[in-house]
Amino acid sequence: MSDFKIHRYKSDPIDIYGNYKEFTAREEKQMKVVNDTKFNSWKREVDQLCVAHFGLSSDDLPDAPWRDYHEDEQSPGEAISCALDDAWYDEYEEMEALWYGSTA
Repeated sequence: MSDFKIHRYKSDPIDIYGNYKEFTAREEKQMKVVNDTKFNSWKREVDQLCVAHFGLSSDDLPDAPWRDYHEDEQSPGEAISCALDDAWYDEYEEMEALWYGSTA
């Protein structure tokens, strides 16, 4: 019999056979800290852009699905564009002009 062992990455949620892997509580906590750190850094960039264009942070504007945008790997700018289309389309008519830089 062979000594072959399948290599599995600790961060991979699906094993080589397509089954979802069970993580230990410690692994889940470590992944959450890393994910939260990345999200918080990304959200700060969103806030900087919002303040620069609208004069308000994203927390001062109507709710938008920021975590979803982050998990979809959108850049902060792409996320704000999506928020304009998805969440803010009927809130403020001037927001698109402020974001896209047009006066129309």
